[in-house]
Amino acid sequence: MTTLNLILWSVGVALQAALLILLFRRRLARRMPVFTFIIAFYIVRACLLYGLFSNMERVAYTHLFNALSVVDLFLQILLALEIALHTLREAHSIQPGQSLRVTAMLAAGAVLAALVALAFPIQGRVPLDRGVIFTTLLLLLLLAWMMFARVHGLPRRVAEGFALYGVVAVLAGIARNLAALHRSQTAFIAASYAQTGIYVCIVAFWILTLRPAQTQLTPKG
Repeated sequence: MTTLNLILWSVGVALQAALLILLFRRRLARRMPVFTFIIAFYIVRACLLYGLFSNMERVAYTHLFNALSVVDLFLQILLALEIALHTLREAHSIQPGQSLRVTAMLAAGAVLAALVALAFPIQGRVPLDRGVIFTTLLLLLLLAWMMFARVHGLPRRVAEGFALYGVVAVLAGIARNLAALHRSQTAFIAASYAQTGIYVCIVAFWILTLRPAQTQLTPKG
């Protein structure tokens, strides 16, 4: 398992580094600075946690992991706001006078996502993360709006990737809970590897669908 962990870790970091380079080379970093910062943060976090895993006390490592998870949650909320602002600018079906109404609908969607996350049962040997549930629902709502408004380009690709990963993370958490309940180490490990593997595929998807800034954010009619 150690070899497989190293392979997944190496591929993930390498692909994220390639994505970060492409964001700057194709002049997309300025258009989506939060997304760019998140990718850089993920690279640093992966290297930090991997390097400290065997060189840090378990309690201190857990505290560090939880602190970085809080930062991740905050960044994903900022990312949702960034995607929403891009959609407001790019959705040709939204008139200037409707911006306030759309903003109110977005706020209502955020409140709904928060209420569902708070009400979602997380009990179990491996409790689900309410923050992950909240950001997943928020990004799913944003993605539905982008599809309705027919907005394409990098913001939609980012929303698709994070929404998919959020759904996979929630399902993997449920699978780990069931595996722990039935004391199946194989199922527990498989759920964790599936979650990591899906994220690697999402990063590859972002790399393959990146377009230069001049043509990136044009909505299709």
